[in-house]
Amino acid sequence: MKKIMTPIVTVIALLTFSFAAVAQQNPARYFKRLDVNQDGAVTPDEFKAHSNLWMDKRGWTDEERRAKVHLSTFKKRDGNSDGEISLKEFIASS
Repeated sequence: MKKIMTPIVTVIALLTFSFAAVAQQNPARYFKRLDVNQDGAVTPDEFKAHSNLWMDKRGWTDEERRAKVHLSTFKKRDGNSDGEISLKEFIASS
């Protein structure tokens, strides 16, 4: 189990750092890219679509690993655990 968890934790950290690095440059603009339907909130599906692009570019094919990273990274950004990320939460977690 430890052999699986260490890479997953590393990946989560890298994904979080990657989002944070881009988001810090202009968080509102980056949030707007994630919020595909422009309703003011990023849903798990919108977040997953964006992070799938990131993972595809890096050749990640393990679906279980991808799912864990999606979920944990989204949860870190969803400060009030309401199932969506607001701009305020996004900026606070960047």
